[in-house]
Amino acid sequence: MLNSGSITSTSAGGLSGIGSSASISATGAAASVSVASIYDLSVSSATLGNVTQTATNAIGANVSNTGTISLAGPISGNGASASISATGAGAFVSFRSVK
Repeated sequence: MLNSGSITSTSAGGLSGIGSSASISATGAAASVSVASIYDLSVSSATLGNVTQTATNAIGANVSNTGTISLAGPISGNGASASISATGAGAFVSFRSVK
């Protein structure tokens, strides 16, 4: 797995605004479960039952990420982010609530 992607901003505005994001990622093998709640009036509870996950890369399988994020301006705004990541093998569970 090779990811050589790039994100480039040439405007003076950069990355701005509530929840704005720029992301580059490379994943060899992954299993994931995600629950998201955006701008709900209330989140009383979130229940997730048993989760069994397996993620395996072949022996010698390389995962590399040579991605670049170049912004001409600042990163601003609540929850704004820029990220680069590479994962060889992973199992993930996530919960996100944004109001």
